[in-house]
Amino acid sequence: MSLSGQGDPPNGIQARMNSETDDQFPDPEVAELASEVMSFLEKHPQAADTSEHIARWWILRQRVEVALAKTSLALDYLEARGLVERGVGGVYRLVRGRHRCVQAPMHQG
Repeated sequence: MSLSGQGDPPNGIQARMNSETDDQFPDPEVAELASEVMSFLEKHPQAADTSEHIARWWILRQRVEVALAKTSLALDYLEARGLVERGVGGVYRLVRGRHRCVQAPMHQG
């Protein structure tokens, strides 16, 4: 049952939201949050919650998943350059003798 109580939500909710041109948010952050809520609801169509819990659990959960993936890439980058090392249990630490090189050269564009 959907949030409205009338059966399963239609597929492509996010795509429909993205295609709406007459109802755009003036604030990019609000638009991003709306997109995140819709993304969560497409993955979990039975979900329903208060605005506080949506912010605390749905939005933060999705952001942690994205941050985890990016952090993993960043650690791979640093490890490949010999700045950090992965130890037992996947624990990362600064490579000894490299403490002066903590600020690794990053993307230049």
